[in-house]
Amino acid sequence: MASGLRAPITILSTVYAGYFGAVMATGIVSLALHLAGSEALSTALMWAAAGIWFVLTSAYVVRAILRADPMTRDLSDPETMFAFFTVTAGSNVLATRLALAGVSFLPLMLGGIGV
Repeated sequence: MASGLRAPITILSTVYAGYFGAVMATGIVSLALHLAGSEALSTALMWAAAGIWFVLTSAYVVRAILRADPMTRDLSDPETMFAFFTVTAGSNVLATRLALAGVSFLPLMLGGIGV
């Protein structure tokens, strides 16, 4: 493996599933602001949560392909496996906020991932 690729692959092997809590928290605050009538900030946070979701999902997919062993260990270790529930929760919170914004396809896709 080229030496230039070692650092990113090493970083990917340490990506923690609980990082999806950032999507969940940002989505929850976006929902609260939407309900409170602060649309501009709510929309900004909604798209920030969507961006974080995309980056983390991409990192997890690449990790699953390039570093399957550490990911398999994380999924089977009781100390780390429950963090993967933030993927479900974050996806569902983001789906709810996108649906409230009138986006049609993405909430269905995210809801399916959440299920």
